[in-house]
Amino acid sequence: MYKAPIYKRNYLQDEGEYLQDEDDYLQDEDGYLQDEVEYLQIDDDFFERHKLREDGTQKDETQGQGTNF
Repeated sequence: MYKAPIYKRNYLQDEGEYLQDEDDYLQDEDGYLQDEVEYLQIDDDFFERHKLREDGTQKDETQGQGTNF
């Protein structure tokens, strides 16, 4: 049975480890992008609630919903 030279086997092992690292990196990147999407959604919600009217006054969404303190 043919056995590849040691340098060839080491190269393939390194290649496998490199691809594993690449996969780990891409999973981390995916997690980061997911967090970024959630952050931007929170950001959008915040700005939606604190929109300014065209005349520059702040929109009051609590108006008519009970007692204002």
